[in-house]
Amino acid sequence: LVPTFLVPQVVGGLLLGVGFVVGGYCPGTSVVGMATGRMDAVVYALGIFVGLAVFAAAYPSIEGFTKTTSLGEITFPDVLGVPFWAVAIPVAAMPY
Repeated sequence: LVPTFLVPQVVGGLLLGVGFVVGGYCPGTSVVGMATGRMDAVVYALGIFVGLAVFAAAYPSIEGFTKTTSLGEITFPDVLGVPFWAVAIPVAAMPY
């Protein structure tokens, strides 16, 4: 299991979510958009790579932050206090 670092993971999720909303794409749909010739998808995909480069360049400065608020190796069933199957079955039954 990968350890949970609560605050850095929430911040990262919010940043990704804002990017998805502002851009109107997720990474997979931006590739489909590029394949169909949409220039906004090309710009969005380029933005992904710029964001990755900025993160890589900034990482030495923010590495300490990425290791804060460790909750250890926990799972959703651990948090809920239920067996694994009690979460897995409803998730597997969700419509796509």
